[in-house]
Amino acid sequence: MHYVVVGHALEGWLLADVEAVRRYLKGVVPVTPSATLDCKPKEVMRGLFRKAGRNFLSDRDGPKMAEMMDLDKASKRNKSLATFREILRDP
Repeated sequence: MHYVVVGHALEGWLLADVEAVRRYLKGVVPVTPSATLDCKPKEVMRGLFRKAGRNFLSDRDGPKMAEMMDLDKASKRNKSLATFREILRDP
């Protein structure tokens, strides 16, 4: 049996799909795949939203961005997301 707790990893997972972040913010924002490795991904996300003239609210924006993600692509860029998905597939 596995127990999984997702803390601050969520924003890192979202950042792993750069194209989805850009689509959600409706423009080109200076985000790179390496942003997913940042120790404070929520701060990175807030900075990107500020540059796009918006405020990042994880409860509002996180689920909407997650719906736009390509999980296979994001999993290749973020090891913790890949591990999380593997645990869900093979408990």
